[in-house]
Amino acid sequence: MHNPYINISPVPTSSDSSSGKRPMEKVIDALSRCGKKAEVVTRKAEAMADNVWHHLRTSPSVTDAAMARLAQGTKIIVQLDQLGAVNPSTNRSNPSEKYIQIVTRDGHQLWFMGFVSYDKALKNLTEALRRF
Repeated sequence: MHNPYINISPVPTSSDSSSGKRPMEKVIDALSRCGKKAEVVTRKAEAMADNVWHHLRTSPSVTDAAMARLAQGTKIIVQLDQLGAVNPSTNRSNPSEKYIQIVTRDGHQLWFMGFVSYDKALKNLTEALRRF
């Protein structure tokens, strides 16, 4: 199932300044960094493919596999013009478990939990929806 709000991308890396070096050293440094980045990205892609394959083999459905992948920390991006509703929710049997449901204009439902500051996150999301 394709979800247009899920974007998997590698974590950006920082690079050191190469000021004061000769042009050839700068080229060698740049090629070295590119090689290292390619190696890191390749390792991450292999790990992600292995994870997805594992989930597809062990999960009863593609949806369960996708949810397991999301639980691993995949970033979710919802453009403000696609934001339809922001709904707070609390677990009735455990009121300290708080969730935020985001519904997009095209009907996708996204549930979030584990906020550092639930009230602040809910306030900012609600305000963004109101302003847009």
